[in-house]
Amino acid sequence: MLAWETGSKDRKACFDRMTASQPRRSDIAIPTTDDMFLGETLSILQPRKGYRAGIDAVLLAAAVPSIAEPSQRILDLGAGVGVVGLSVAARLSNASVTLLEHQESLVSLACQNVERNGLSERVNVQWHDIVGTGSEGVAPELYDYALANPPFYEPSSVRLPPNEIKSKAHVMSAGDLDAWFRLMAHALKPGGIAMLIHRVEALPELLQFAESRFGALEIQPIHPFADQPANRMLLKGKKGSRKPLNLLPGIVIHRSDRSYQPDIEKVLRSPTGLCCAE
Repeated sequence: MLAWETGSKDRKACFDRMTASQPRRSDIAIPTTDDMFLGETLSILQPRKGYRAGIDAVLLAAAVPSIAEPSQRILDLGAGVGVVGLSVAARLSNASVTLLEHQESLVSLACQNVERNGLSERVNVQWHDIVGTGSEGVAPELYDYALANPPFYEPSSVRLPPNEIKSKAHVMSAGDLDAWFRLMAHALKPGGIAMLIHRVEALPELLQFAESRFGALEIQPIHPFADQPANRMLLKGKKGSRKPLNLLPGIVIHRSDRSYQPDIEKVLRSPTGLCCAE
């Protein structure tokens, strides 16, 4: 279904909860689609053209463990339209989620997605430029988890997509990843967990920025098929830990007939965590 983003009351309510330093435009209007995530649990507006959230976002959200504590604070960096953070909030009723996003059109859509899924009591949206603003405006040592699905490619390694939204979501200069890890370390409580999904080829660079800030690093490869090399990975680290790096068993997405593995099918079609997160 094709929808057009407009200046709705829902979006106004979301923007009214933001800090005064964030841009507030009333004329943002881009063509969107209305897509279902986690089966029919979440209804998500996202740009019809450009970057569109998919399995990477759902897997990252599903890797957050279910904890019996009264509340968990989750920070979603570069949240886009909010799929990662909203997926966590839909599965974990004790999760309070903050979505950080820089692109104004995506901030607006994230606001609408929070409201239309009835999660405004536990999910808030903040405009934030991770590279340009750094930690300014983000509370220190507040969050239990910091999640990131950052742009995967360096500008010199790929042809830039003509769509501005897609370009900003896919491309980031190598040194900019350091700002993401710096913000996660700033925002997490002692013992808090940073977790991101990325390309396997980026592992040396990721470790360069992660090892100086996090310990107990865990790498979990993600394989498209059991007989193929991993092309994605989940990287997790604990603030303040000195434990060594650990390589976890891999996740396999598809069976040989290209259908999803049963555990992956369950994660994609319902608010269910990965086996290690339940």
